[in-house]
Amino acid sequence: MLNIGIVGRNHGMKHLKNIQRYHSKSARVKGLTYKNSSKRSEVEAGVQTYSNYKTMVDEGCLDALVLAGPHNLNREIIEFSADRIKFFLIEKPVAHNASEISTIKEMLQEHKCTALIGHHRRFSSKVQEFKRIIASGIIGRVISFDSVWCIKKNDEYFNNDEANWRIHANQGGGPLAINGVHEIDTVRYLFGEIGLTKALLGQRNRRLAVEENITAIFKLNNGIIGTLLIGDNIPSPFNYEKTMDENHSFPKSNVDFLKVFGDKGAISFPSFTLYPYEGCGDWFSAFSASTVGSNTVGEDPLKLEMDHFIRVIEGKDVPLVNIDDALRNMAVVDKIKQEIKNESVEL
Repeated sequence: MLNIGIVGRNHGMKHLKNIQRYHSKSARVKGLTYKNSSKRSEVEAGVQTYSNYKTMVDEGCLDALVLAGPHNLNREIIEFSADRIKFFLIEKPVAHNASEISTIKEMLQEHKCTALIGHHRRFSSKVQEFKRIIASGIIGRVISFDSVWCIKKNDEYFNNDEANWRIHANQGGGPLAINGVHEIDTVRYLFGEIGLTKALLGQRNRRLAVEENITAIFKLNNGIIGTLLIGDNIPSPFNYEKTMDENHSFPKSNVDFLKVFGDKGAISFPSFTLYPYEGCGDWFSAFSASTVGSNTVGEDPLKLEMDHFIRVIEGKDVPLVNIDDALRNMAVVDKIKQEIKNESVEL
């Protein structure tokens, strides 16, 4: 029986439920650490709760640790526990900059630890099917893409409290590190490594010390170019959460947030709408529309991620998303932040 500890109650509860529901014969949650551990739910019945992760690590005899709390704490938690715990599931983006992730990577290597990074979208059956379709050459050689993640988060999310890490850039707050890093990982997964990044900062209406909306332009090492629009104060149906129908907390929107353009046609996602052309494909050519890959079932990627993590602990798999992926993703985030900091208004 694998003993797993979890730090962080918000996202951590999803992992707890998946372990209890799907892996009760092979794994158990031995401890759950969060700020106010006196507020227990029915799901936590039978699970030891802690207000301090050090006590949980000292008492738990843990095989693995899930880090799902504020990521500015990840370095100290790993530093404290890596000599005893050899498997970690670390929620993205791992830390608030690439330098910090590099330090965490060194600690993991020093103690011969294995880390799976929680970019759960890579486990989405729809994302994996879309990658397969693009690789099949159905739209030819990919030339460019256009991706959008625009949503309006609720006001409570941004309560102006010093303890709320989401409103502090130096603690990893802001949509770039929280949400945009998902989009960046998806771009890398689908299309390849990002070489060049340019970015512009949009207006801020909340008057907080974090960005609200950003446009980034990428040039990949393979020559593909693309754009990414990120905003968490923009009411919109064009985002992963509302279009994928994987998290039923969000109402479903029947639109696409990603368009990919090749030299033999285009395709949009997640509707899998294919636009092949007739004739030579010039501006006088007609385009048709059809759906491909529509039979793909949208299973919860967080459940699939935990399935994978259990296999990693058991030695049956290697991490689909590793610490180097986290490092490359955050290097792009750091570059975007540098770009918008140094943005010029001159024509």
